[in-house]
Amino acid sequence: MVIATPTDYDPTTNTFDTSSVEAVIQDVMAINPAAVMVIKSTVPVGYTAEASRRFGTENLLFSPEFLREGRALLDNLHPSRIIVGERSARGETFAGLLKQGVLDDEVPVLFTNSTEAEAIKLFANTFSPCGWPTSTSCLPKDTKQLLANYQDVSSNIIAAIVDANRTRKDFIAEQILKRKPRVVGVYRLIMKTGSDNFRASAMQGVMKRIKAKGIEVVVYEPVLQEETFYGSRVMRDLDAFKAEADVILSNRMAKELTDVAGKVYTRDLFGSD
Repeated sequence: MVIATPTDYDPTTNTFDTSSVEAVIQDVMAINPAAVMVIKSTVPVGYTAEASRRFGTENLLFSPEFLREGRALLDNLHPSRIIVGERSARGETFAGLLKQGVLDDEVPVLFTNSTEAEAIKLFANTFSPCGWPTSTSCLPKDTKQLLANYQDVSSNIIAAIVDANRTRKDFIAEQILKRKPRVVGVYRLIMKTGSDNFRASAMQGVMKRIKAKGIEVVVYEPVLQEETFYGSRVMRDLDAFKAEADVILSNRMAKELTDVAGKVYTRDLFGSD
């Protein structure tokens, strides 16, 4: 049984919300206590060992996934590595199952204990090369979790990554406000081309900062069904959106915005980032 449920970061507890993982573990153990469960969800360092003790089972494994937004299938077919958080025959069996679905001839496979595998996942995302502010559901929450896990360790770099994300959002909001707009338009909430994921979009933090100054924010997002997004009107008519917005905030310089390029504020400096 593979467990791959969302584990959003909960700022009130300063850790991942693993309730969905635990609900699945309870269901599986009630139906078949002998079933082996492999956690794919991102969890705090040390979680799998602690959950094994708490639920009284030796059938929990952890195996992280390294999937990019909008490229999950490609990354499953061509993985950079396979990590299994258990050195055992069943760990090797699970790695073999993963390799059966891989198109590459050679894929590095590493067997560790569960705590090491959990750390590999968090450190990999924390030190992943990315644009600022980070705009995926994983990177911001993973860096915060890593900071919480190692708050007693004398290290500045993890905290700096978290702070840099916040500082960059402050800077972007300040640059937009300097243009003295009446209405700021947000072009698309998706985090990457080909994605439909709005979770933890960097746009949300920038929107909040602009609205705090009394500026109206409207959103163009044709795939969003709701009429509002965090209190901002959602528009689906692109021409009306471009006409109403004094400044347009866009993650990427989309070709649909070339006719209003003078209004656009984007981090896409070369039309390819």
